[in-house]
Amino acid sequence: MFPDEPEEQLRGAFRTISSTLAEAGASWSDVVEINSCHIDLRSQADFVLRVAAEFLEPPYPAWTPVGITELWPPEAVVEIRCVAGVADLGVIGPVRVNN
Repeated sequence: MFPDEPEEQLRGAFRTISSTLAEAGASWSDVVEINSCHIDLRSQADFVLRVAAEFLEPPYPAWTPVGITELWPPEAVVEIRCVAGVADLGVIGPVRVNN
């Protein structure tokens, strides 16, 4: 269900959110806020911003990453919640993804 590598889980979460945004007529440029929960955040520091750069462009949304001790399901190492605003649609979100 989840990739073994935390970097791939994070990338998968971003891809899932990309699809959800597209279905709503939005994109990452419409995202105004991101909150993410990471198991052992410090061990993910090397790749979190690198993976995010594959999806996000300036101006960047406000982002609060938080280190936590566990998620459900147990094999998940990251959960991302974001809020997007689109002029014609209003606010979309929150979108929450475990991947």
